[in-house]
Amino acid sequence: MRAKRKNSRFLLLCGLIAAAIFLLSSQAEALRFVMYADSRSNNLENPIDEQVLNLINQKILKLRPQPEFVIFAGDMALRGGTENFERWKSLMKTVTDQGIQLYIAIGNHEFYQEDSSGLHLVNQQQFQEVFNFLPANGPNDHYRHLAYTFTSADGDSFFAVLATYYVDPVTHKEYDGVLTPAQLTWVENELANSTATHKFVIAHRPVFSVQSQTPEPTLRELWQIMDDNRVDIYFCGHEHLYSRKTIGPDVDPSYLNNVVQVLAGSCGAPLVSRESVKVNMRQWNVRLTYNFSVVDVIDCRVKVRTYALYVLSHERPVFPLIDSFLRKTINCLPQAFSWSRFFPRLMPDHIN
Repeated sequence: MRAKRKNSRFLLLCGLIAAAIFLLSSQAEALRFVMYADSRSNNLENPIDEQVLNLINQKILKLRPQPEFVIFAGDMALRGGTENFERWKSLMKTVTDQGIQLYIAIGNHEFYQEDSSGLHLVNQQQFQEVFNFLPANGPNDHYRHLAYTFTSADGDSFFAVLATYYVDPVTHKEYDGVLTPAQLTWVENELANSTATHKFVIAHRPVFSVQSQTPEPTLRELWQIMDDNRVDIYFCGHEHLYSRKTIGPDVDPSYLNNVVQVLAGSCGAPLVSRESVKVNMRQWNVRLTYNFSVVDVIDCRVKVRTYALYVLSHERPVFPLIDSFLRKTINCLPQAFSWSRFFPRLMPDHIN
């Protein structure tokens, strides 16, 4: 009789634990998004590398779970203008028609015209018109759809998108690969006021180039702001390769919080040569290939997996894993039970 009671109590306890686990695990939703950049070609007649962009977009749609959104960090076409913007947006409908949100950081090639590579205000205005679905909560109305923030549905991840290329519509001053004072002040306040566990910043230009190791002064100021506010990752493009580097005291003694720079720099743009890379390729995790990064955020952890695209003649494209890293946020307490703590491979390291 006593044995039966013990068994009943044990089964009841197991049932209560299972119910608690179910309720808690349902609250611990992971966030997934994809990061890529630079789909431009090197051909004025075909300014977008549609083949590579389409192949990567098709692979993104096969991810399970699918991402909530994708972030594209600029240089969609060789030249800007309404026609090319609309063409690129139509190519991205492969993704957006499946309910996946699109966010964009403007690049330098968005400003270029067919006969000129300077920064043209009219291109900036056309970008704002075509991509008017992007947030408009930046420093002021001049930055609508260019510099903005957004937060994940659970409020646990904060994103700031910046314009490292910009033309002041009043003074017509060109900011070519730099940040305006208005953006620096604004993003510092936004990061400081955010209560999200995870913070990400996105822009087209890298702060730390793998081709030139002297950071531009306003971008160096941005990095200090990000370091002070414990940003997890700075995502960028512009240089046509993949690179990942943790920027800590070994780079500058004032950088204490090990912000990671992820340079996801080509989903079609012509790849740079090995000779143009000026850093230690192993230390900077450099890969000279088309690429995209899949980012999973759950509780205190950010997992980033980057895949290459190799297109072999007369064979189907392959997408091998080329880099993977895990970042854990300091002073973070898990919000709830998560099955992924016990089954971390639910999010695969390889995709076919």
